[in-house]
Amino acid sequence: MPNVTQITTLPPQGQYRAFTLKQGLLERQHELRNDVHNRRLEEDQAQALLRTQSETLVGIDAALARLDAGGYGLCVACEREIVTRRLLALPFAERCQACEEKAKESQGDAHQLADGGGRLLRFPEMAKA
Repeated sequence: MPNVTQITTLPPQGQYRAFTLKQGLLERQHELRNDVHNRRLEEDQAQALLRTQSETLVGIDAALARLDAGGYGLCVACEREIVTRRLLALPFAERCQACEEKAKESQGDAHQLADGGGRLLRFPEMAKA
């Protein structure tokens, strides 16, 4: 059997060295975790920006198609003219302000229902179940 020496405690200079090395490792670990977190945030922001730009391009393509078809500037919901001020601010607007607000309200209601927080107003008997 080999002769094994078991060390139960480090000498004082060894304890200090181990403590110092451990502190260095913990600091580096903290720095790297922060770097990873920040990179993920940057990537999330870049993806959100890319998604917004892609949606804008789709809107512009649709507006150009409506322009070619003679329907640019008309609300796709009510077919009334979209005010010039709105088109100047949002050249690819598909709806007038009133119809856009209704669409967003309906979308909000749908999200609320999907999340379980809404009531089924058209079918009150289902809301009781």
